[in-house]
Amino acid sequence: MRNSIPRWVCFLAAILSLAGCESQTGVSSLKFVDPMRTEPAVDATKLRIEVPTKVFSDAEPIEPLALPQYPPAALAAHAGLVTIAVRITVGRDGLVKAVSRSLADVSVPTRFDRDFHSAIDAALAKWKFVPAETSVLEPVKDGPPILTTSTEVETSFDVEFRFSPTGTVTEKGLQP
Repeated sequence: MRNSIPRWVCFLAAILSLAGCESQTGVSSLKFVDPMRTEPAVDATKLRIEVPTKVFSDAEPIEPLALPQYPPAALAAHAGLVTIAVRITVGRDGLVKAVSRSLADVSVPTRFDRDFHSAIDAALAKWKFVPAETSVLEPVKDGPPILTTSTEVETSFDVEFRFSPTGTVTEKGLQP
């Protein structure tokens, strides 16, 4: 016995598509995950320092950021909602230099993991950032400190991708 979709299901799908109903294409969304950051960024113009101070500015994404495509094979197999977190390293040039599994990833493995990770890799290859920097602030007697040196540095952080098979975005936007 062959496992196939009955003709009437295909016919119904064709009628619905002609009626303006959207077929399932799947979508994805992302958020930056940074469990280490607990304090908001400080405005350097409001700082008062008495000794030279080294500060770190994290990499900033340059939008728009490409989103990974829900893998067609996983969509056809009704893989459902899939969430995958990866650790990315952004180089001094602002490009994604490395992608690895994240400790923040608690997803249940599926037979389509390789497809989802390939989709993530393809999207990340298009991402660009203003590189992270370490800078030295020098104190000024009557005013905010001045920036004397800046050096672009490599940085790493986690990004969570959520793949939805229904055509709706379940979580949207960047959360630095």
